[in-house]
Amino acid sequence: MQSFINKLRNLFYTLQSNRLYLLIIALTLLHIVPIWLFTYFPSQDGPSHIENAYTLLHYFDHEALYNQYYYLNLDFVPNWLSHIELAFLMLFVSPLTAEKIFLTIYVILFVLSIFYFLKSVDKESIFFTLFAFPFIYNLLLHKGFYNFVFSVPLMFLTIGYWWRRRNIRLDWGLFAGLNLLLVFLFFCHIVSQLLAIASILFLTALHYRTEVKKTLLLAVALIPSYIFPFYFLYIFLYRQSGQSHAERWIPGGSWGYLFKIGSLISYDLREHYVSQSLAVLLAGLVIYTILWEKIGLSGRRLRLNITLRDSFLLLAIVFSFLSVYMPNNMSSGTLVTERLNLYPFLIILPWLSSNMWKPGKYVVGALAVTLILFHLAFTTYHYKLLNAGLEEYTSGIPFVGKNETILPVIFKHDSKESGRIGVYLHAIGYYCAAKGSIDLSNYEAQRIYFFPLRYRSSMDPFTSIGTKEDIRPWAYPRPIDYILLWEPRERFAALEWIEKNYTLIHSQGRLKLFKRLGPLEKVLQTNSSF
Repeated sequence: MQSFINKLRNLFYTLQSNRLYLLIIALTLLHIVPIWLFTYFPSQDGPSHIENAYTLLHYFDHEALYNQYYYLNLDFVPNWLSHIELAFLMLFVSPLTAEKIFLTIYVILFVLSIFYFLKSVDKESIFFTLFAFPFIYNLLLHKGFYNFVFSVPLMFLTIGYWWRRRNIRLDWGLFAGLNLLLVFLFFCHIVSQLLAIASILFLTALHYRTEVKKTLLLAVALIPSYIFPFYFLYIFLYRQSGQSHAERWIPGGSWGYLFKIGSLISYDLREHYVSQSLAVLLAGLVIYTILWEKIGLSGRRLRLNITLRDSFLLLAIVFSFLSVYMPNNMSSGTLVTERLNLYPFLIILPWLSSNMWKPGKYVVGALAVTLILFHLAFTTYHYKLLNAGLEEYTSGIPFVGKNETILPVIFKHDSKESGRIGVYLHAIGYYCAAKGSIDLSNYEAQRIYFFPLRYRSSMDPFTSIGTKEDIRPWAYPRPIDYILLWEPRERFAALEWIEKNYTLIHSQGRLKLFKRLGPLEKVLQTNSSF
């Protein structure tokens, strides 16, 4: 007990004497505030993840009807993390609170992983942890790609784990640790896992240089971590044979997106002032590092040999080319360019020189903190605006019953405030998680193979109901209990059928919620028309 108290005392004295640590802790806490400040965390796919985690948790409940509509996809798919973690948290708290805890863990993990990664390379590099904060609230998080955004910090944690042990003898302990991290990383997202494997093997080859056998030994030892992505790529590319497609950005546009760190822009083009300023600041640090560390302004001669630390610059260059030239959409994978846009700016951080004149370091730190606070304030402001819209969208929750089906028809999935985020696209998930309803627009259960739940073929609405332009609710094999219209047009093809077979039970702003008429209600409605 006394040793534990002494450790706490030493930690307190360390924090007290290190203002950078205190600043990192303060900024981390500030980044947690927006998650808890509002009722909803406004994201595109987030409500769907909440809904499907809730469905998994209650799938085998005796009174639930989920197994009539879904079956479990037990394939090794790289999207299990958020569903399992959210479902576990829902054992103790409400679905919305579970999401908040989940996102709080993400923020803390992001900071700790980048801190660990930088400290593993060089203790002086922890200063550049400041530059990781703007990447926490990125486009992919607001798109609701929870599994992917978790994978980003875990990737750097894994690389940091290898770096700390690079001079230790290759043994089963190292192999086991790396494989466990990489397999866990697969169940977050395959892209980060493959980049982590490639980065570690690349760093290992440079570290051992002529000792090729050691690099080959590690490559062989990591075979357990290859099994899952090889299986995934083989099975799912095979299943989508003839359906695959690839869409590529124009390279010039991709380079522009890279250099302005486009994945930091979610809601408003004004955000590019922050992202471009951050890009300029990082470019200045790159130039400073080249001039000071490589060319010799510090009094040293030109250094032509490549050290292991210089490999982070090479990785940043490789990641940059990948983000520009990889197809943006491949089969069912989307926003590849936006995802890859994050990696170059984080992988280069340990390469940057922290050997600065002290006042200059304070200036760089102050500029970084200013950009962090602007980005956080702008994001929080939009959370407030979008919560007002989500309160309107979810105002019909009290009118929906358990085990009843609901079909949302969303005519406009975004708003002026939501920018690049389709914040209402899957917001029906809030209804389903709150009331145990069954969503007939659950994109995760569509036949795309990436998620734990799949529609049973006879109950798949995507093959029968159609889209908002030609929606056909009558074509579903079972009567639909509720139809939710969001920003409906004055007239559309199915409106007359809906008004004849359903009654409007709730309307607020852009929302209209209809409930199916029972047999007696239909008779009464027919009689009242005479």
